[in-house]
Amino acid sequence: CDYSPTPFTDVASTSFAFSDVACIYHLGITGGTTATTYSPKRAVTRRQMASFLARLWRSSGGSCDFSPTPFTDLDATSFAFRDIACIYHLGITGGTTATTYSPADNVTREQMAAFLARLWRALGGPCDSASTPFSDLEADSFSFDDVACIYHLGVTTGTGATTYSPANDVTREQMASFLARLWRSAAADGLRGT
Repeated sequence: CDYSPTPFTDVASTSFAFSDVACIYHLGITGGTTATTYSPKRAVTRRQMASFLARLWRSSGGSCDFSPTPFTDLDATSFAFRDIACIYHLGITGGTTATTYSPADNVTREQMAAFLARLWRALGGPCDSASTPFSDLEADSFSFDDVACIYHLGVTTGTGATTYSPANDVTREQMASFLARLWRSAAADGLRGT
């Protein structure tokens, strides 16, 4: 990661995510919410998540399939329109229903885990689904194995020693750290998009 300065005036140097925001900025994964702001406390939307994931995939050397998706709730003029197609065809998302992606909805921590674990697998990385210390995850949750995957990768440590808070929204500063950690894991393992 390149940790040199960014143009963002709203990311405090004391923030846990300061270096990670720089990392994903210099990788081209984010351009911020304006030319000088990152909006670190704002929740990540599903359209933003699609762009983060697709850009990380492309920064790893992967190519995207931009052919149509079944989602009827997408605006073809949206910045994320092609990125949503990219992650759909990679198998990273199936949408919120068979025909909707819900682009304006916020991303929860369990959804984030599923997105990142699927991206990791698309890059060719193995997932460890061994137990975690989190007592607030249901074993039958769609994200149970995915949370374990990113926990054992070191992408997340949870919100407490025994909590993951799966239903909480993910903020943009948290997302920067999750993405930067996944990037570093992929780089360390020599993983590339195909």
